[in-house]
Amino acid sequence: MYGLVNRGVKEFAIDALGESEWRVIARRAGIEGLEFRDLEQYPDAITYSLVAQASERTGKSVASLLQAFGRYWILFTARSTYGDLLDGSDDLESFLFQLNSLHESVATSMPKLIPPSFGVEPSDSGLIVLYVSEREGLEPMVTGLLEGLLETFGLDGHVQRLDDSSYGERRFLIRADEQ
Repeated sequence: MYGLVNRGVKEFAIDALGESEWRVIARRAGIEGLEFRDLEQYPDAITYSLVAQASERTGKSVASLLQAFGRYWILFTARSTYGDLLDGSDDLESFLFQLNSLHESVATSMPKLIPPSFGVEPSDSGLIVLYVSEREGLEPMVTGLLEGLLETFGLDGHVQRLDDSSYGERRFLIRADEQ
């Protein structure tokens, strides 16, 4: 993953646990003192190790930490140089429809980016988001990302993981509460 993601994990850990706890997590993950550069690629194993060490230190499940990080990520990227990418849509649905284009745009700065792909299907119950990625185990992060987007667009609601599609896509239902 690119350093931007790992820097987000670091800032999430520092905000949630403090600087000294981050140092313990980084040491246990074998990256003590490493400063992540946003546009540099790092092995995915580093990210997974950081989350595993944070889970061990906090007693929280990896899934709950990934979900919390997903929510945090939306706010983190809004503060970074990529924040303007979040400003291009007036509502949640149009933003979700543009996710693949957004990743293509980011890929101009990150040529080795292997982004997930997304699809959106309106339904009577809300919006169904289809997610495909070669990276395993990040579905809880997607739940958090979608929750963060609800918040970003000023919507109350919830995200529910659905059964995978027959094509292997992971599916999520976003239900925005009536205002």
